[in-house]
Amino acid sequence: MNTAILLILLALCLTVSLSYTLLSPIRNPANKISLKDLITIRNYLNSDQSIIFTYPANILQRKKYLSICFEDGCLTLNVSATIIYWREPGFKREYNATLNRLWQIYRNTTVVGLASGVEIQETGDVIKVKFVSFNPARKTRTSKIFVTVRPLKTIEVASLGRIKFDNLTLYSWWGYKKIVIIEEIIRA
Repeated sequence: MNTAILLILLALCLTVSLSYTLLSPIRNPANKISLKDLITIRNYLNSDQSIIFTYPANILQRKKYLSICFEDGCLTLNVSATIIYWREPGFKREYNATLNRLWQIYRNTTVVGLASGVEIQETGDVIKVKFVSFNPARKTRTSKIFVTVRPLKTIEVASLGRIKFDNLTLYSWWGYKKIVIIEEIIRA
């Protein structure tokens, strides 16, 4: 009798363990973000649209500096490099990031996601410089990103100049230019 009860309890424990393992969201491949999902999210953010995603993401902000330098000095702004990421250690490197995009696909050995940078567009005498701003300056977990865009400053210059992001020169020009600085504010 005791052996039968022991076998029933053992079978019950094995069934519960197996069910938990199979139904756990960590092991469920449906909870993994795909390259197609990343491209869709990136396209929404690059076109200044808010988005709700199926898989909660982590958001991390790193302080950076955006400098617009002229012959007589520099205008330096405190900006942020924002990373929206998911833990996906098995994500294969199938895609290379596109340069000069506000949002780019980001991947290292344990996470995959999107990283913000600076977007520079020149049309005739107008240079548009766009960057991302995110608050709070701590890690956040969210399933939605709200986007607001606002022009921050317009500068007209007739000189030699360059645009630097964290001391790396991204762009330089000579002659008359109207520089429009645009801030993309994201909220979780």
